Amino acid sequence: LDAGPEAFADEMVQLLESMQSELFQAAQTKLYHNTHRIDSYEDMKAKLLAAPSNNDENHSGDTDGDIPGFFLVPWYDDAENEALIKADCKATIRCFPFDSQHLAEGLNCFYSGRPATHMAIFARAF
Repeated sequence: LDAGPEAFADEMVQLLESMQSELFQAAQTKLYHNTHRIDSYEDMKAKLLAAPSNNDENHSGDTDGDIPGFFLVPWYDDAENEALIKADCKATIRCFPFDSQHLAEGLNCFYSGRPATHMAIFARAF
């Protein structure tokens, strides 16, 4: 049955849109499940230190369960403290998520204890 090139193109567009939507939904779900709300530096550091390293022969490379993921934390914007965290546990700020900034109101920084200026996402590269 020859449907012609226009029908084929329409079908491919629908298929690609469906695939993109499924991939996007899977990525959003994985991000949600791998982002943890942490209120203390000690909690984040403990989770990072408990995670297997990339050099660990038992490390599967799968982020679900193996790697602690992302940490959404109240943060007082301070480059010096960020450098100290990086030196101590190799975690760095990945972003300041726009949709979470309201959560910083009334909280103290998870590292310094000063009033939080942002919500930040920290993570370690693997």
